[in-house]
Amino acid sequence: MKPKVVTLTAGRFLTNRRDKNMSTQKHIIEVTPPKYEQVRETMEFRNYTCPVCNGRGGFTEEVSHDHYQTKTCDYCDGTGKVKAEVEIRWRADYE
Repeated sequence: MKPKVVTLTAGRFLTNRRDKNMSTQKHIIEVTPPKYEQVRETMEFRNYTCPVCNGRGGFTEEVSHDHYQTKTCDYCDGTGKVKAEVEIRWRADYE
């Protein structure tokens, strides 16, 4: 049986603002049914830069003249990094 390939991609902004392309981090998963009766597989892919705050962990906003307040990013909870949790559940195919 030929494995099916799934590609996970997360964008990272380059430091050079003139370059409109983004570098990417890719993980490729070959999905094949296990030879034993395992019905669930889980995988974690870590160390992706947060796409919301661009890895800064939060946002700074001016609340009054020369007074700034930092708000924590809700997506990465202030870490600047996110992870992908992938779960594969094997079931009978009735189609």
